[in-house]
Amino acid sequence: MSQENAAPSKGFHIPSLDGIRGISVMIVFFAHAGLEKIIPGGFGVTIFFFLSGYLITTLLRLEFAKNGKISLPNFYMRRALRIFPPLYLTVIVSVILGLAGLLHDRWNWEGVFGNFAFLTNYMGNWDWVGSPGTGPMWSLAVEEHFYLIFPAVFAFGLAKMLPKNRGIALLAFCALTLGWRLVQAYYLGYANVPQGFDPRMYVATDSRLDNIVFGCILALWGNPMIDEDAKARPMPWVWIGVGFAGLIAMLVLFRGDNAFRHSWRYTIQGLCLIPVFSGAIGRHKEIPFRWLNAKWLRWVGLMSYTIYLVHLIGFDLVEEHITKSFMPKLLITMPLVLLYAWLMYRLVEKPMASLRKRYN
Repeated sequence: MSQENAAPSKGFHIPSLDGIRGISVMIVFFAHAGLEKIIPGGFGVTIFFFLSGYLITTLLRLEFAKNGKISLPNFYMRRALRIFPPLYLTVIVSVILGLAGLLHDRWNWEGVFGNFAFLTNYMGNWDWVGSPGTGPMWSLAVEEHFYLIFPAVFAFGLAKMLPKNRGIALLAFCALTLGWRLVQAYYLGYANVPQGFDPRMYVATDSRLDNIVFGCILALWGNPMIDEDAKARPMPWVWIGVGFAGLIAMLVLFRGDNAFRHSWRYTIQGLCLIPVFSGAIGRHKEIPFRWLNAKWLRWVGLMSYTIYLVHLIGFDLVEEHITKSFMPKLLITMPLVLLYAWLMYRLVEKPMASLRKRYN
């Protein structure tokens, strides 16, 4: 049985996670730059989901081990201070650009409300359209829907279970989510509509929650950061290799099979990320994971949240007013997005991080 450890000392840091954030946001950024045929932007989002589930659940475990309970009000306050300010400010910037005529994508005020209310991933059902460049906020909606419920599930259920039983319970949930995707893909026909597939299979909370839950499984069962047996015996290289091979196979094979891609593939990716993440964290000083702690990559990881929020706005501005050519567009947009992200980090995220400490 894995040992439940007390909370670590101040300055607790999980190796490699900033680097993984940096890789994930670069995958999304370059895919949206025009390389979507060779760079799988959706996979970058899947990694973000897994990482979020792992990190948040690890912190919940540490809080429960130290205090014997979870303060749900404190959790939600920390979450709000982390997520809301950069998102709301970026939506406001997008609205101002739209009203000023600098961005011409169709949008409506109902969609802006949907952005603020974390309904971006369901707005297509109601003809609500968010402000220009805010489409990527669908993934934040998925996460926030999950975190409205999961901390209570953990505090009153999972935290009191044996690690193996936690893993089994969450794997059962992942199996149910896969079953629902299979119904959508093969019975309801959402994978074979005229435009290729119904986007609800890609963005809907009920279709994508398992990508977060797979990260929760690693946090609760064999966590390489806080479980003594997992730290003493890091993930074997053979399983790390199997994880990498599975991820590559999912990106290369079945590219034209929409039903498989939007049902089985998400589950297989989630399973494969478990050994890969375990290796990246438990073997962070070893090749091939050591480079994830490079300073430049960690810096990109620190900026990744705002980069993700604003990058499409940046691309849209440059395309409408300067150039649509790939390389000039990239060379102009990248520094603009990084500057915006750095300013947001310095002026908003860091002060909010200091305020969040009151609710630790």
